[in-house]
Amino acid sequence: MAGFVNYYRYFLIGYICKKYVRFNDLLFDNKLIGAFAFFAYILNWYFFEFHNIALIFLGTLGGIIVVQSFVKNYIPAEGAVGKLLIYIGKCSLGIYVIHYFFIPDISGVIGNFLDCGNPFIWQLTFAMIIAVPIVAASIFVYKLMEMNKWLYFIFFGKKIDK
Repeated sequence: MAGFVNYYRYFLIGYICKKYVRFNDLLFDNKLIGAFAFFAYILNWYFFEFHNIALIFLGTLGGIIVVQSFVKNYIPAEGAVGKLLIYIGKCSLGIYVIHYFFIPDISGVIGNFLDCGNPFIWQLTFAMIIAVPIVAASIFVYKLMEMNKWLYFIFFGKKIDK
C-alpha cells in the first residue's frame, strides 16, 4: 500500500499521456510548459520537506516533462540510445514490479553519502550510477519471468501465448 500511495502519480501521468496522444504531444513540445515544468520540479525539490501533495504532484509532473521533453527532442529514436530507451520503456512495468517487490530499499544505507555541498548534482549522478544496474537486473529477471507463462500471469496478470 505504501508503494501505491507513493507512486500512483507516475502511473496516472503515464496513463494520461498514453491514452491522450494530443495531450502528450502538447505537453512535451510546448516550450512554455517545459519552462514551467522545470520551475515546478526545482520548487518541489527545494521545498520537499513540507510534504504538500499538490507541490509533490506538480514537481513530479514537472520532472517527467523535463526529462521526456529532452529525450523526445534531442535523442533520435533511430539511434542506439533511442532504441535502448524505447526498449526500457516497453519493459517499464516489469522493471517496476521487480524493483519494488524484490529489491530491498537501500535509501537508509546510502542516505549519508547524499549529504554534501551540492546535493542536486551529486544526487542526480548517484541516482544514475545506482539506476543502471537495478534497471539491467530488473529487465533480466522480467525477461526470465516472461519465459514462463504462469509466472508471468501471477505477477503481471496477463496471459501470454508461448
